[in-house]
Amino acid sequence: MLGCFLLGLVWIVVYYVTSQDASLPLVRELGNYNLIVGVAFMAVGFVYATHWE
Repeated sequence: MLGCFLLGLVWIVVYYVTSQDASLPLVRELGNYNLIVGVAFMAVGFVYATHWE
């Protein structure tokens, strides 16, 4: 759960930090879809959080 939250956050931060020079190939290819990828990781973390016992 926390891993998904952190991975989504790191993905979005890396996108914003490297978006000017676009040195990472995957970040460059996805463009603004990187935000959707980051939010999707966070959504999966939320799903895990609701199943926590």
